[in-house]
Amino acid sequence: MNIYLLRHGESEQNVDKKKFFENDKEIKLTQKGIEQAKKAGEFLKTLIFHYDKNLTKTYILSSDFVRAMETAQYALGDLPLKINISSDLSEYKRGIFGKYPLEEAEKLFPKEFKEFAEGLKGPNKFYAKQPEGESASDVVLRVKKLFPLFEQLEKQGVENLILVSHSGTIRCLTMAFMGYGPEWYANEKNMINCSIRLIVKENENFTDKNYIYGGYKLSLSGEIVKNAIDSIKNENNKSNEINKSSKTCQEDEDIVASNLL
Repeated sequence: MNIYLLRHGESEQNVDKKKFFENDKEIKLTQKGIEQAKKAGEFLKTLIFHYDKNLTKTYILSSDFVRAMETAQYALGDLPLKINISSDLSEYKRGIFGKYPLEEAEKLFPKEFKEFAEGLKGPNKFYAKQPEGESASDVVLRVKKLFPLFEQLEKQGVENLILVSHSGTIRCLTMAFMGYGPEWYANEKNMINCSIRLIVKENENFTDKNYIYGGYKLSLSGEIVKNAIDSIKNENNKSNEINKSSKTCQEDEDIVASNLL
């Protein structure tokens, strides 16, 4: 099974920090985020059609946050597939600090704020959380609740599992699949908007293929994208050639990669 972890596109919150204090669940994509989702979708559909031409072995599951659902729709909404929704893929629950600017939160909750800030600096970042919020440790436990569904889908013959979520949640999903520890979480960088990370499950073994699209802020040409697709094809022992008419990525700012396979 190929498990594609897709982060949402650029959101209103990513460009306007005032949106941070609004209802997080309702934050929408910007126009740039919509375009990012469409481009990531073109790349992803190339892989899907290679492995599942009749679209009978592909399952899409999105976070219930608007920006993730919009990303799934703009990326894959033209496919005759249902976009399923799960709150277990949602963004971290922020807690009481998320309602205020940082300076104000520090004044209102000096003890709690200091403890949280200190926790983020050290190796215990994985366990740090705001009052009434979630830690990364909590999110790992949350996403693991989806594992029985994933096992059921695999038994039903699903080969492409597409999970549309958020940067921190995808980091926790990667930890849950791979068994990575808190130190990995503390050192792992945030993925940029509409990046795709690939986890491959073969028998009972998981392999982290890292970013096959997007990742960190490096330049990427269409040739590297093609090489990434070819690498995945070879790893899965697929014999047919991949469709060479897939769209070439144009914007370095949006389409970047790190440690391809």
